[in-house]
Amino acid sequence: MSTVFTYIHTNPISLIDSGWKENGTKDGDAAKEFLLNYRWSSYLDYVGKRNFPSVSDREYILKIIGNSENAKKYIEDWIARKQK
Repeated sequence: MSTVFTYIHTNPISLIDSGWKENGTKDGDAAKEFLLNYRWSSYLDYVGKRNFPSVSDREYILKIIGNSENAKKYIEDWIARKQK
């Protein structure tokens, strides 16, 4: 489940760093910052920043992942692994 969560919520990075999935991200910090400011994703709601809380039911995923901090950690760890 965490793999699907990560895949979905890191997709927007392609808007600022095309090919990052295949070649690695050029700037992991910029990618993380972008996701924390990208409004068109439920990621913000998962990490505890109210964005579109009525659009998604996060309880099930957060139960599996653990909490909002773990959700953010999954994403940040994935970006770190994909950094050049």
